[in-house]
Amino acid sequence: MLTGQGLLDLGVGAATLRYSADAAARGSRSEVVSIFLRSGAFYIGLALVVGVPMLVLAPALADLLPSLPRGDRADAALLIRYVALALIALNAVVLLSSLLQALNRVATAFRSTTIGWLLYVPIMAGGLQLGWGVDAAGIAWLGTFTITAAILAVHCWGALREVPDGPGSPPSSRDILALGGKWQLSAWADFATFQLPRLLTGFLLSAHAVVAVDLALRGAQIFVLPLFAIYPVVLPTVARLHAQGEGASVRSFATAWAGRGLPIVVLATAAFLALEIPALAVWTGQPVQSFDLLLVGAVLIGTVAHACTGFFSSSLLALGELRPILRYKTGQLVLAAVTLPTAAALGGSLAVGLALSTALFVPAAAFVLDCSRRLQIRFPHDYAIWLRRVLVIGGCLTAGVPLAVQGRFSDSLEPVLQLALLTPLCLGIFLAGLSWSWRRSRVLTGAGLGTV
Repeated sequence: MLTGQGLLDLGVGAATLRYSADAAARGSRSEVVSIFLRSGAFYIGLALVVGVPMLVLAPALADLLPSLPRGDRADAALLIRYVALALIALNAVVLLSSLLQALNRVATAFRSTTIGWLLYVPIMAGGLQLGWGVDAAGIAWLGTFTITAAILAVHCWGALREVPDGPGSPPSSRDILALGGKWQLSAWADFATFQLPRLLTGFLLSAHAVVAVDLALRGAQIFVLPLFAIYPVVLPTVARLHAQGEGASVRSFATAWAGRGLPIVVLATAAFLALEIPALAVWTGQPVQSFDLLLVGAVLIGTVAHACTGFFSSSLLALGELRPILRYKTGQLVLAAVTLPTAAALGGSLAVGLALSTALFVPAAAFVLDCSRRLQIRFPHDYAIWLRRVLVIGGCLTAGVPLAVQGRFSDSLEPVLQLALLTPLCLGIFLAGLSWSWRRSRVLTGAGLGTV
């Protein structure tokens, strides 16, 4: 419930981030405050609508868990009540974090959230040591979110005071919900797309296939996490440039990100593919031979392609243009809904992996091309040549490493030794490819690309 909060807030957090960033860029503190209060009213309503029934109906909800022993249902009901209370504090964290990021304090927002989460284990351990039992978990949730919200509130107050108190025309609550609702639909489409293969393999294929697909998805999603840690910087930057009427700077910013980021992602993906199977084997304790390189590679490529659209989605959100995002996510979900059931019914786990990769890669590529035209991205004339060289390096060298090494040593080396052998080799190839590119191309050195 707590981890899925982002699927329930109707995208108000994203709308708050976008409108607040725009208002802050135009120097209107009163508008930022108005947006915050209207969004805060929504989150209070959300906490009441979801939290109050959970508080009242906690025993009945606990009884819906048939596998839970009857003697443990009182504790389960207590935990449900703690979740309802923690939801209020979590809503405050989401809203304050969105505001702080909108005020171009992305690092501060992340640092504050991290500090708050670091307190979870000490609070939990201390509660268990004091004999609180199940209350320890609930108090740890409440304490973590409450302390995090307090830290974020202090930073928001300081950042807000630096915004000039100029005139502004704040969006209505209806505008916030309209923009947020569109963003929420895209989030639901993503959630459905990534859960569909797990659901289908569970119904139509063997338990081994379910595990194989799930592990391939988890490995790929772990790899792309750093991208989603970087993307929050994009929205406030694009919003500031757009609000200041610097269209050329927006184009330059987008060109620099795409031009430098895409080749790095290509090389990093190839390097990770060489390491992923030994890493999964170490993690799960399964032999290397039990993993299908084609399945793992297909899911990884599709997931990376999907993750690379985050920069463009954040840019369009900053500009208030969500229709292209909705078309993209709708196409992705429709393609997944058509190809995945067919693959699960006619083939095995590999067919499901290839279908998922297709459903993710094809709409993502079309979306990136469309956004490149919208943002008027222009690359130097040597970019295409250089990118082909990067693809050759990534494909022929790094991606070929696991085939060569595993084919010769997979029977004689433990997975942890394979991982130890491959890591420096792949890292060296990755760094050598970047170093060579830096010297040979104007893309990474910034020549031909505008800077902000």
